[in-house]
Amino acid sequence: MTEDAPRNGGQLARVFALLTAAFAAWAAYALATSSMPPLAADRGRIDSAIELNLIVSGVVFLGAHLALVLVLLRRPREARIPRENIRVEMLWTALTAAILVALLVNSEIDARALAGGDEGADAPKPVVVEVVAQQFAWNFRLPGEDGIFGRTDPRLVDQAELNFIGLDKKDPASEDDILLPQGLLILPAGREIKVRLRSLDVIHSFFVASFRVKRDAMPGLQGEFTFTPTTPGSFELACAEHCGLGHYRMRGLIEVVPEAEWAGKVKEATQ
Repeated sequence: MTEDAPRNGGQLARVFALLTAAFAAWAAYALATSSMPPLAADRGRIDSAIELNLIVSGVVFLGAHLALVLVLLRRPREARIPRENIRVEMLWTALTAAILVALLVNSEIDARALAGGDEGADAPKPVVVEVVAQQFAWNFRLPGEDGIFGRTDPRLVDQAELNFIGLDKKDPASEDDILLPQGLLILPAGREIKVRLRSLDVIHSFFVASFRVKRDAMPGLQGEFTFTPTTPGSFELACAEHCGLGHYRMRGLIEVVPEAEWAGKVKEATQ
């Protein structure tokens, strides 16, 4: 063992500690000045879950790198095989498992809470919206006064007739269906929204950052999820799944209006 070894180990430890401190400072600054869009729906649990995972992973990162710095600072010893310490290994494994299980349980609780919706006896019925994705546009349909969606058939899709979802106009249940203009969805603030999501062609992804909503639209399958918009305003709907050459222009607009104005806004948009 040369005399320069302790000195080299100390220099390496200082450089490593400096890089770790710089990265930690940059990460703290990035988190403090993050540009997440303001939350506009009842999905604050997602923000809390992100913060929890970042804090836990940050503590583990700093702890592991601090341990490495301390190892580098120790006076080098003659090469030897260290003695196995079963207690330390069991403790480290148990702590790691406990953290992962706790995060998993918390994630499951959040997922069930977000999927539950408003279940109170006095809660109004959710507003049901059918969202049909296609290359490269979003189509929206409301069931009308009867609360029933009319039949659709992909073979009836006719772009020239503006029948983008293949609505069967011979079906009596489709007579009062409300077809909103492509790319425009109008929702009432404070009402639970139940989205029925499907795709006409390839995989798309319904993504609204301000609502913390991101769900895949699968051809041949119908997905369903709920959320409640809480803040009136205009919000961008994007496709978060690369769906072809026109993917970049597959955007939509969601307008959230006070509930008292919702019916009038829908009627105005469909006239």
